[in-house]
Amino acid sequence: LYIKLTDDPEKIGFDYHLIILSCIFAILAFAVGLVINIILPFGTHIIVSTSAGLIFYSILYYLARFRRKYLLTKIIYILTLSIFLDILWLTNFGSRGPIMFIYIVVYTGFLFYLNGKQLVIYTIFFFINTLGMFLIEYYSPGILGEYPDEHTRVVDVYSGLIIYLMIASGLMLYIKRGFIRERDKAMHSEKLMSAFLANMSHEIRTPLNSIQGFIQLLDKRVTDEKLKNYIRTIDQNSQHLLQIISDLLDISSLEAGELRLTYTNVVVKELFEDIHFMLTRHYSQFIHTWAEISYQLVPEDLTFFSDYTRLKQILLNLLTNAMKYTDKGEIKYYCQLEGRNIRFSVTDTGEGIDRDFQKEVFNRFRKKEGRKKTYSGTGIGLSITKDLVELLGGSIWFHSEINKGTEFYFTIPFLTAMPKN
Repeated sequence: LYIKLTDDPEKIGFDYHLIILSCIFAILAFAVGLVINIILPFGTHIIVSTSAGLIFYSILYYLARFRRKYLLTKIIYILTLSIFLDILWLTNFGSRGPIMFIYIVVYTGFLFYLNGKQLVIYTIFFFINTLGMFLIEYYSPGILGEYPDEHTRVVDVYSGLIIYLMIASGLMLYIKRGFIRERDKAMHSEKLMSAFLANMSHEIRTPLNSIQGFIQLLDKRVTDEKLKNYIRTIDQNSQHLLQIISDLLDISSLEAGELRLTYTNVVVKELFEDIHFMLTRHYSQFIHTWAEISYQLVPEDLTFFSDYTRLKQILLNLLTNAMKYTDKGEIKYYCQLEGRNIRFSVTDTGEGIDRDFQKEVFNRFRKKEGRKKTYSGTGIGLSITKDLVELLGGSIWFHSEINKGTEFYFTIPFLTAMPKN
């Protein structure tokens, strides 16, 4: 029991500092009340009660602050404060006095002290206690007595309001200060993480590019088929690792707001041909699919201004994702003009996306698991795709049916001139 009642305050954290602050404000509140009652003599019993409160909460502050008996202080604080409030209610003319203000701020403060069942139990007790005070005042108002005059009542009510404002302001300022501190800490941590990811991504990607270069040299010179298979396996895994690193770099750049777009004149026909070449000659080595990949022919002169690299990245992300989940059938991609936008689409005849998972498709690190087999991936490709589409000024959505396939659509502005910075 002694160990439990003397927990390390550094481990307790917020509750510990809040109980200390509450004791301080309770001391100040009783001190102000005592001074007012001495200056404006309301009766010996009130001076005695406020003096007792001042002494009592000074002792509690000593126990919590210097003796480190936090939990003991917390229990005593809650129980005795409830008793003190009832006494003050009965000795300060009930609802006609200032105690109503104090009741509100005390219950608000206890919302921060208590959790779970403790909070439920205290809330029930609080309302039962308040109902009891109401019944006493309603049926036996004579017990509470009457103010000697209206002037005294006004002074008492406003002094109670001042105490209430002191306590409420202190709690709110403390909470606000804690929130700002935690927010700044989170923002600083996020910046450090983004900087770390960006730096590590560059550091890892540089030697990987070198490794891939030597792999390609080996593949050209080695004639033994068994060795060639080993080299292809190394190449496939290094490509996969490089893609993961690139995705992490994109995430860190997007979160830090450092990803910059480079607008050029995009010829859609050339873009589609470039993507088709990469899918059939390169990605097919890593994603084994027997689906037919095709695209809709577009007019030779269909051009617009956009970031060619990012637009190709978006389409490749959607298409390689379709290749992973489509064992047979077909995968198509095409585009068409829609007013001032150009709409791209990628459709497949794969296994589709479960309805329960559809809300999480664009969430980071959420990966769809196949019903028949497990697929590789980190679950960040579609999240990056959505961020890039929105960065280009567009929007993305999809429609999917189980065992029938998925259709992804995204639109971006159809710019006929270079955008101004």
